[in-house]
Parts: sequence; structure tokens; C-alpha cells
Amino acid sequence: MALDLKANTAVDVLIGPFVDSTDGNTDETGLTISQSDVRLSKNGQNMAQKNDANACTHDELGFYNCPLDATDTNTEGQLVLVVHESGALPVRHEFNIMAEAAWDSLYAAKDTGYMDVNVKAVSEDTTAADNLESACDNYSVTRGLAGTALPNAAADAAGGLPISDAGELDLDAQIGTDIDAILTDTGTTLDGIVDAILVDTGTTIPGLIAALENLSAAEVNAEVVDALSTDTHSELGSLPGASPTIIQMLMLLYMALRNKIDVTSSAKEVHKDGGTVLGTKTLSDNGTTYSESKMA
Repeated sequence: MALDLKANTAVDVLIGPFVDSTDGNTDETGLTISQSDVRLSKNGQNMAQKNDANACTHDELGFYNCPLDATDTNTEGQLVLVVHESGALPVRHEFNIMAEAAWDSLYAAKDTGYMDVNVKAVSEDTTAADNLESACDNYSVTRGLAGTALPNAAADAAGGLPISDAGELDLDAQIGTDIDAILTDTGTTLDGIVDAILVDTGTTIPGLIAALENLSAAEVNAEVVDALSTDTHSELGSLPGASPTIIQMLMLLYMALRNKIDVTSSAKEVHKDGGTVLGTKTLSDNGTTYSESKMA
């Protein structure tokens, strides 16, 4: 079975047993195993002597300590070690060179017993992993992960999120009204009023706006002329002609200002602009009644 070694790391490996080549049983404890005697093959490539210059030293029972340096273990994958010394049978060992992080995760001392996991990418996106790392590094007990929109205050505190005390949000008490009724009632509550405004096309706001927007210039002029010439006003009470139109009232005022009436003991004269006599009427015998003069 291949033994796991950490990549790019010096290590002493125990190789053997070396036994006598004649009987295949007697331990060979006095062999000289030099640098050039230890042959290495990395991932099935040509064998070469190990890079570490130290010779192997006997431990016991024909086993020897063989030093390897970081160059000897610099290639992840399979490493085959072979030694064939004169007077002893050949010895062959296989090692699995593991990436440093992988070897540390498996073999480095861990008090918790958990394996190290280093996330380099999320869905093959290294930027996403970097962003997650930044968010976690800047974690806040009040805001949570960095970059979120949560307020920087404890829940239910000033500036914080409202919480549910007894199954209902504190906001209900602050508003002081039944939110459900406002949102669902179609009578006199807010929802009903808004619905009426938005739906009615007669006298409510949308209807008035639509009617005004559709009026042409000719229609506006017609409405103004109609108001001036036909709409009457009863502010004068029960006097004759007490409900004139606006045009009639303006004409009466104009005539009163324009014309002058002179009354003597025997006649009444009407003057235009206080000058030209437009007409003369003789008064009746009793001096109190008279016929209307011509007015221009």
C-alpha cells in the first residue's frame, strides 16, 4: 500500500527489510546505502538518484532510515523508491505525494477533528467566493453579513427592525387602527373612497379630468357665450326685469352711463352723451307720469 507524503517537504522514510540474497531470511544490518543507491521515479518517469545527499542509516531488523528532501517530493502523484544493494534482495516502496493543504487536512494535528476546507470558487466563480469571504470577514451582530440592507441597530431598538411581541407587530400599536379594515372595507374607509375615485367616470376626479381634457376650443367658447347670454341672475329681487342675463346687465349699465335725462315742469328730454337730444316727451297734467323717451 502506498504511503502518503506531503509535497515539497523533507521527510525520513523507513525502507526495508533488507535480507540476505542467498537465504532470503537473514537481516542485512550493515549495508552502506548511499545517495546514488536510492533510485526514485516520479509518476512513472525515468529513475534517478534521490536529491538528498545523506546516506541511509540502519535502524533495526534490516530497516533503514532514508532521508528525502523537498525536491524529492516536489511532484504530486506516485513516487516509487527502489534500492538494490549487493548481498541483499531488492527493496521497493511506493508513496503518494499529496498537495500540502490536502495532506495537512488529513494528518496535521486537529483538536476538533474537522478537516480543513478552503473554498476557492462558488459554482466555478472565484469572485463569488471572494465576495463571500469579504461579507463573512465583516460580519456584524446587528447587521449580519456585510453588504446587506439591514439597519445598524438591534431589533426593536431605535432605528432597528420591528419585532413581533405577541403575534402582532409593534407597528399595529403605533398606527392605532385596524389595517385589515382599511385595506378591505369597500364602504367609507380609505379603500372604498379610493376605489370610488378611481372607478367613477362621472363627477369624480378622473371623470372631471377626462372631461376637461376632451374639451375643444370651440366648445369652451360656446360655453362662455351661453353663460353670458342665457344664464340669468335674480339678485334684484321682484323688480320688473329682475333676472337679467350678464349681457343685459352690462347693457343697462352702459346705457345709464352714456345717456342723460333732463326733466322740467312740462317735459322730459333724453340726451346722448349729455349733448344731442335724442327725444322729448311732454309730461301729463298731473306732473307725475310720463311716457318713456327714446334711448339710443
